[in-house]
Amino acid sequence: MQRHKSNITLKEAKRAFEQDLITREEYKKIKQMLLFAKKELIKSD
Repeated sequence: MQRHKSNITLKEAKRAFEQDLITREEYKKIKQMLLFAKKELIKSD
């Protein structure tokens, strides 16, 4: 799986969404990816 352009944080994604730099769909996708990544991290611990 290819990683997101610049290991973006949820806070950055939210800010970008609020400034209309990304769409709601893109924001949701990033949020989903981050939540999934977090789960994977916990699993591999």
